[in-house]
Amino acid sequence: MPEDKYAIVEQFRRMRQFMNSMPFKTGISHSEFCLLNIIMDGKDGITVSEIASELDVTPPAVSRSLKSLESRGLVIRETDLLNRRNTMVRLTESGLDFLEKSRRQMDSLMEYVNKKMGEERKKQLYELLTEMSNIIENYVKGENADDKNS
Repeated sequence: MPEDKYAIVEQFRRMRQFMNSMPFKTGISHSEFCLLNIIMDGKDGITVSEIASELDVTPPAVSRSLKSLESRGLVIRETDLLNRRNTMVRLTESGLDFLEKSRRQMDSLMEYVNKKMGEERKKQLYELLTEMSNIIENYVKGENADDKNS
């Protein structure tokens, strides 16, 4: 492993760069792709506030992304019939088709990665990344404040 203390961060940057090009050449951003997945999980529709909470962003930021996705015909916004103050967001048929195609591409990529890495190395990587994520989470939450000064 390289001596550079940021070598791991660089590998994460590289992976994110490749993953940001997913879904492959579709013309939407990674954040819009994540937004579509959240909307899909809200089977009967999801409110802008719920999306904002899930993404930890402001409702106006969600609205800007939704406008872009609406212009592509991937989502639709409708007034909630039960509470007219809420706007419900749903995927269109095109949005569902887009996500299904994208997920098939992602499945293909992950099958390729699994084949190349092997089950044991993949399991080790998962365990190490989980451990690293937990350490970072504890640090950010301040649960290891005495370690921060080391």
